[in-house]
Amino acid sequence: MTRINDDAPQAIQLPLGSGHMLLVMHAGRALHPSEGLLTLRGFLREAGDGNRRWLSAAQVADGRWGLLVVDSDGCHWRMPPRWDNAFNPTEDLMRFREQGRWGCCDPHGRISIAPCYAAMRPFAGGRAAVRTGEDEDGEQWHWIDAQGRRVGDAVFAQLYCLDRRGFARAACRAQAGRFGFVDGEGHWRIASRFQRVHPFGPGDTAPATEDGERWGLIDRQGAWVLPPCHRHIAAFNDDGLAHFCPQGSPWDIRYGYVDARGEVAIPPEQHISEDMA
Repeated sequence: MTRINDDAPQAIQLPLGSGHMLLVMHAGRALHPSEGLLTLRGFLREAGDGNRRWLSAAQVADGRWGLLVVDSDGCHWRMPPRWDNAFNPTEDLMRFREQGRWGCCDPHGRISIAPCYAAMRPFAGGRAAVRTGEDEDGEQWHWIDAQGRRVGDAVFAQLYCLDRRGFARAACRAQAGRFGFVDGEGHWRIASRFQRVHPFGPGDTAPATEDGERWGLIDRQGAWVLPPCHRHIAAFNDDGLAHFCPQGSPWDIRYGYVDARGEVAIPPEQHISEDMA
């Protein structure tokens, strides 16, 4: 799948009574299925199709989800609305929830992984984190591959997606849910010693805190690049900057941005937003 480009369909929201309806604008036409569109996940161009067909998970007015196709013939359903929830494909696998359980199908609607999981994160690096249940020690997460086979024996209190270097945030059930990083086999790459940690950014450092009060930046060996010194550091954005709040008086809270080395890129002020235009 390829993300949208300038020729991709665009959604326009129209007021409708106390709610709204979505129209899909494409090639000078306003399109909508007879069921009425409530939500679109965003159009992806179908690979190998000469840029002529776009797909999106879509929700209709009664709350059901399906897979919508927009092409030269208009818009139509590849998978008619029947799911409780659905997301766009990642690595050619589309997550859907049916009768409260998550599974996957391919972009043609063929079931790849039967819906049997309590929760499922997107596929990345050939792995998806799935939750099978919970017990007195907390939630139970583990890896599966694209065929739905379990990978490794490790079970985690939380497990997130692999990044481009094969690191995933995970929380250890045996250590009161403290966070570290694991690989796609479930082996710890950085020990679970953090109360909270954000994903690695473009500069290969990650915001982390051991005590929940002071944040710093770690590298992929778990060493401090910036020792804990700030009240908070948010996840890095695509520009390689992280919104941060320095230590100081609780009545004088200011925000700025740091780079991957922890150096201040934008000095803290009282009204600097976490969202960069």
